[in-house]
Amino acid sequence: SWENLHAYNRKIVDPIANRYFFVHNPIELTVKNIPQAFVARLHLHPDDPERGFRHFEIKPKNGYASFSVSSDDTSILKKGRNVRLMGLFNIQVEKVKKGLIDSAFHSESYEEAKKVSAPLIHWIPIGTGFPCEVVMPDASVAEGMAEDSCRKLHPDDVIQFERFGFARVDHLNKKLTAYFAHR
Repeated sequence: SWENLHAYNRKIVDPIANRYFFVHNPIELTVKNIPQAFVARLHLHPDDPERGFRHFEIKPKNGYASFSVSSDDTSILKKGRNVRLMGLFNIQVEKVKKGLIDSAFHSESYEEAKKVSAPLIHWIPIGTGFPCEVVMPDASVAEGMAEDSCRKLHPDDVIQFERFGFARVDHLNKKLTAYFAHR
């Protein structure tokens, strides 16, 4: 079955695939009351810290910062809910509008998110990232934004877009084009 083939392939590619953020169909998430600047250091691979890190600098202006998040997460981003921005901090959703989510800084620690069973979502700071398209098995195209670290990728690199799936880089110029393999 395809599921068995994907499970077998996952055992092969998981150890070699670095992790990156891909925000499919981005919408804007604003966060207010951010108390300070943050630097998120995310492992390229969770089981191999020697590979290095991806860095994101969040410098709030007057306590505000904006992020691109996937519109696929709108079912998670409900008013009053606490959510963890992966590797960064926790927020509480305040208002949900079409194409825009307003929220407030809640806390920094991952343990705090675990206490309230906050879901984790990926993100890219507004003003960073670049266009990306992922060609799906049915020839449809998932469009969105890839994090800036993806600019260092090369054709035929096998990567994992966190919470999206494994993909093979096809080409990279003004945008990244990758072919989806499986989840």
